[in-house]
Amino acid sequence: MKTLQERVHGTPPPSAWGLGKIHHVFRVRKNFKNEGTKENNLLSLSYGRMIRKDIDAAEGLLPESFETYQIVEPGNIVLRLTDLQNDKRSLRQGLVHERGIITSAYDALEVSQEHDPRFWAYSLLALDLAKYYYSLGGGVRQSINFADFPNEWIAVPDKQQQTAIADFLDRETARIDRLIEKKVQVLTVLGERRRAVAHQSLAARGLSRFDWQPDRQSFVFQWSQAGWSAMRVKDVVGFMTSGSRGWGGLLGTEGEAFIQSGNIGRYMEVDVASAHRVQPQIGAEAERTLVRKDDVLVCITGGRTGAVGFIRALNERAYINQHVCILRARSRTIHPELLAQILWSDIGQKQIGMCQYGVKQGLGFSELANLLIPVPPRGLHDELIEGINRATARLDNLTDAIQKSVARLQELRASLITAAVTGDLDMATWKRRGMTERRTDAIEAGIPA
Repeated sequence: MKTLQERVHGTPPPSAWGLGKIHHVFRVRKNFKNEGTKENNLLSLSYGRMIRKDIDAAEGLLPESFETYQIVEPGNIVLRLTDLQNDKRSLRQGLVHERGIITSAYDALEVSQEHDPRFWAYSLLALDLAKYYYSLGGGVRQSINFADFPNEWIAVPDKQQQTAIADFLDRETARIDRLIEKKVQVLTVLGERRRAVAHQSLAARGLSRFDWQPDRQSFVFQWSQAGWSAMRVKDVVGFMTSGSRGWGGLLGTEGEAFIQSGNIGRYMEVDVASAHRVQPQIGAEAERTLVRKDDVLVCITGGRTGAVGFIRALNERAYINQHVCILRARSRTIHPELLAQILWSDIGQKQIGMCQYGVKQGLGFSELANLLIPVPPRGLHDELIEGINRATARLDNLTDAIQKSVARLQELRASLITAAVTGDLDMATWKRRGMTERRTDAIEAGIPA
């Protein structure tokens, strides 16, 4: 018979490994509610890790009482199996390292003392990386519970082997993670430099001041050259709208592109190719939410509020969802890309940040429409855009190279985990030959100085 791991990963288990049923190895913890709020160590699942959050300063949607949350213990494995349809990038499980509470919307699993929970956390991660969970969902939102997992046969090494694999992966993935973390820090610096380019370019041609005036409760601009003006977004766009709310049931694997906030990148790029698909649409609602070349896209709700994208080219029909707003510039008033650059720069982002407060993660239409932007004389716009693009070209090339190296490191990490938990890796030989260092050095060699 084929085990779940063999069916998903294509690797037969070692002959010395035993067999077990998935619901016999994992048990869902029940009746561990935080009654009386006896525990206040709030935990959250973030990028495949359980992190601690300040319960008094936590942002986002919070319950009236944390009594509805569930208590978890070290060694438990948390699964987030909600919203499988709309989020196919997140890592959906994490190993608990400290006692705390998590939302009851997640499943908390435990294994018996004859198992090493670290090994099984890695094993579930391998299934997640192979996108196994998404084959189990159903309905519009595709949210499931661990109880929905078929009770399949799984390959089960003895505890000594589980611990050896977990120790190996803890050590080797930590090396990869440290390198990824350093690269992410470099990307953050590059992003800050890139975001400053538009402001610096405007300052070089006449914008002499931009700051917050508490007495006026507004931002103020000053100019060193004639012909500049401060205008609100609503005065420089001819069209402004957000997407429809009722299209969730129309999503599929084929059709026209349906752009969501996750398709808007860190540097104003819009990844249309990887967008969800929607059945071809006709009618006024389709035309209203249809994206065009030179449109500026702004995320107006959720954790990515304020993300800005610019449609430089468009090779297919694409629509936006309700979390994204289209701004269509009046080209005689402002160059569309200059509008995007200003909103993406600290000039726009500081104002967007002022519109959000407390647990609010959203930007109203009126708030977006009333953002103030500096508008130089129209004859300078093309020159400014050319200058900004020249200044950001090297930053973009370096950023692209580092992002690709991070992706390769993540692929190395994923393949290492999958090979180890399926018994398809000679760990002793890998360690003796220093294969992790060899692979990471090869990836590093591909980055330009």
